[in-house]
Amino acid sequence: MAGFSPDAIPDVADVREGLADRFEKHRIAILGGLAAIVVGSLALLALGSVRRDREDRIRSEYHSIVDDFEGRKTLYAAGGGDPVPQKEVAREQAGRLEDLRPRAKGTEIEPLLLLQLALRWQVAGEDAKALAVLGELDAQFTDAPVRQIPSFDSDRASLVSRLEALSRDRKKFSEGLRFAEPGPDLSTHALVETDLGNMKIVLYRDLARRHAEAFLAQAKSGGFNGTQAYVVRRGEWIECGGGDRTRDDDPKDDREDDPALSLAPEDDARYTVKHRRRTVTSVPLLSGDQADRFAVVLSEAKPDFDSVRTPFGELLDDAGAAVADRLGSAMTYAQDATKIGRKEERDFPFTPSKPVRIRRVSVWKDGVLDPGHAWDTSRVNTDQPEPPKEAEKKPEDGEKE
Repeated sequence: MAGFSPDAIPDVADVREGLADRFEKHRIAILGGLAAIVVGSLALLALGSVRRDREDRIRSEYHSIVDDFEGRKTLYAAGGGDPVPQKEVAREQAGRLEDLRPRAKGTEIEPLLLLQLALRWQVAGEDAKALAVLGELDAQFTDAPVRQIPSFDSDRASLVSRLEALSRDRKKFSEGLRFAEPGPDLSTHALVETDLGNMKIVLYRDLARRHAEAFLAQAKSGGFNGTQAYVVRRGEWIECGGGDRTRDDDPKDDREDDPALSLAPEDDARYTVKHRRRTVTSVPLLSGDQADRFAVVLSEAKPDFDSVRTPFGELLDDAGAAVADRLGSAMTYAQDATKIGRKEERDFPFTPSKPVRIRRVSVWKDGVLDPGHAWDTSRVNTDQPEPPKEAEKKPEDGEKE
């Protein structure tokens, strides 16, 4: 080949020697670079491990709050009937999630935490706070998988949008209400004698006439006599009455309704009277408000009852309110140490484990027993239970019936 000379090919030994000289010359820099790469890789691995460990701890704390492994508390309690929101549980868990939020920021837990936080504020009746949290979820996590969870009542709407609509509508409705101060009829009162003392109830005949008259008719017929307080929530409310369903010792049927005793809500009271301490209100079940039941509010306010139940009266005095507080403090299956871990604790957590009874309810007008009671009134206004009815005499053998 023209121009080619074997002498032009470098000697392998010379090349090797040249590379060795160069490496020796730059040895420190090369080794330093390799060391930096190794250290950097180890640092990235360590950082990733620390981040994963941090997120694992946050995830564990998050689940301990929303699942409540230790306290076994739930946002709703069945109580043997309709689900009852556990507002105090919701507030407690919301507070703990708020504390966790700064540490969860920037992690994959954050959008899940925001959804669970909004849900708890909604259960607690804090719709403004729920909407604020859902707004953050909308703004920061438009593509998060949590936004694809379907609603509990529709597969065409997401859970997030359903929660937003519920809180928005509820907040708008509450803000549009115009509440009034009721005027109870003080000329007539119902005397409620219980195992723990007596209460006097005056009624809102102007705003809830049907509920008031149904309560008086039930009292005069003896329908409340011998019934039990079947739901007691310390410091919140109690529910009483229920006829034969609560007279027995079996709590399974305590919250069953009777369509024959159903009352339609009365909007004049339902939408204008706020529930507060001493308010006497309706008990709505499947077929409507029940004429043989009533509830008494123990807390200073009960906004979740507003516009849902029909308030039709109130306790006349503080002495009666103190008796209601004692009824609300009765030991329940959830508090009774002998029932812990048993079916009653789970199914009837707010039912007294030892019966607390209404002995009788009588109606008084201008200080005089109102006529028309269908049961023995000779010992009314005492703390003694109504005398039992005499058993029918069975014919002797050989006698004609």
